Amino acid sequence: VFAALNTAFLHDAAVIVVARNVALAAPVHLLFIATQTEVASYPRCLVVAESGSSVTLIEDYVALQDAAYFINPVTEIALADQARVNHIRVQRDSGKAFHIANCAVSLGYSSNYQSVSVALGAQISRYNLNLLLAEGAECKVDGLALIADSQLADTHTLIDHARQHGVSRQLHKCIVGGSAHAVFNGQIMVRQGAQKTDSNQSSRNLLLTGKAHVDTKPQLEIFADDVKCAHGATVGQLDNEEVFYLKSRG
Repeated sequence: VFAALNTAFLHDAAVIVVARNVALAAPVHLLFIATQTEVASYPRCLVVAESGSSVTLIEDYVALQDAAYFINPVTEIALADQARVNHIRVQRDSGKAFHIANCAVSLGYSSNYQSVSVALGAQISRYNLNLLLAEGAECKVDGLALIADSQLADTHTLIDHARQHGVSRQLHKCIVGGSAHAVFNGQIMVRQGAQKTDSNQSSRNLLLTGKAHVDTKPQLEIFADDVKCAHGATVGQLDNEEVFYLKSRG
């Protein structure tokens, strides 16, 4: 519904088209700055990586003041055959903001998508990332939520292996202090016929206080019979002996 809301209020967008067999040496930095209080904004980004191309995209959300506002971005990334996209996403909005984001990525034959998403700001944040992999496509999806006080950081991902010989790696970490709450729901789908899929997912979470809260839900749904898949999750606290060791050495 939030992606539909973004489309309804769409006025302009950042559109990046990387031509066939072109490799951009420098990253493309998209900087979205919240300049007003108590307003809603709907950023839109479209990236098209043509066959054999390569690009690094930095998607950056910042604020000029610590105030309440609502931001609802949508990013769409399309990789053609053998294209490569490195996607870095940093959310450092105001601590009073509301950030609801959607990202959809389609990977062509033997393409490669690497993603790092970092959530630092916003009172309430949500990031939905959906990937659709064609034959031989590879993806690496890393995420970090570093929150405190009463923040809520919610991450939902879907890696959909629709064809055979796909490879995916996912590592998501949450470091939670105060009475903050982090959520990770990571789903990996291996569809019927997506043989020789190689997928691994890991969720690692650290609680800094007694009131910090993490919900983690790694999921694997496998409908093929010749695959190599694994997932796991841990939630823990700082080890007192390790903390003493670090403090004793400055």
